Amino acid sequence: MPKEKGNPAIYCNPDAYTFSYLAMLFGDKNFDESKNAEWWMKFWKENQNKLSWNSARGHYEVKK
Repeated sequence: MPKEKGNPAIYCNPDAYTFSYLAMLFGDKNFDESKNAEWWMKFWKENQNKLSWNSARGHYEVKK
């Protein structure tokens, strides 16, 4: 897959949609390239039992 931003071929990459969907579920406003598959797996393992849906904001939050 091309790495340069703005290349239309990037829309063929399923990761672009997956990361966008995950960001939406957790209220991220901007794409963060550091949140790759390994980051999300670590996040899930650490927080899966601490997630709470905030219906007013429309995304999950991690209970402290």
